[in-house]
Amino acid sequence: TGPLEWGAMLSTKEVDLGIGPNGDMQDLWLARNEYKDVIRTKKAPVRLLSISFPIRIGVITRADSGIMTGKDVKGRKYVGNYTGSPGQCRQARAMLANFELDPKDVTMISVPNVSAGVQAVTDGRAEANGTSSLVMGGVRELDAARGARYISMDPSPEALKRAQEIWPGEIVKVKADTIKLKGTPDDVYVYSYDQYIVARETLDNDAAYAIVKSLWELNAEIQKMTPKALELWTKDRFVRESALIPYHDGAVRFYR
Repeated sequence: TGPLEWGAMLSTKEVDLGIGPNGDMQDLWLARNEYKDVIRTKKAPVRLLSISFPIRIGVITRADSGIMTGKDVKGRKYVGNYTGSPGQCRQARAMLANFELDPKDVTMISVPNVSAGVQAVTDGRAEANGTSSLVMGGVRELDAARGARYISMDPSPEALKRAQEIWPGEIVKVKADTIKLKGTPDDVYVYSYDQYIVARETLDNDAAYAIVKSLWELNAEIQKMTPKALELWTKDRFVRESALIPYHDGAVRFYR
């Protein structure tokens, strides 16, 4: 189910490396929120190797749902609970906060995962899914079946702050011809957050150095593997001032 499961294995050395969302990695490091009972220590031994590609998410609905703006989500069947994935639950709540809504303003629907949430919208069991990546295959299926519309976020500083208080990220404008969905004919504002490649703190410094060096030197090849996602993982993203957890000493040595 993600870092909620493997995070504790960093301490036991059952896990050397992992990849996860920035917000989850910060909660893991600080052993807070849902990770508090899992880690059972003051802080988890997790360190950052590289900030990789951004995940761009938005609230998805059917083109014929009548939901045109964030305010229209009020009172609707909204997928916002994802079993075993506290980070994605927070993302869905951050979206509501951006729309100046909270969970009590919607009929909250629970599903096992994000893909099931998109499927629930396709099947008509839900009217909106709270966190849907722009590169999800299920969104393409929804678009083919019913038309998939991303609800544009409010890019104002006040609305961004409301979202960031729940989940760290930034609002970016994406062109309609980049999204390429018949149900989303216009440019939209979506939420963007970083994926972290991490290691346990006690991983050998030389090993961490070698891993980061390989990722750096093979960056151009990595970008070609999944163009719609990994092409956004450029070298200027490896180190960012927005990093929410400390870098591994081996990674610091390489970057310096």
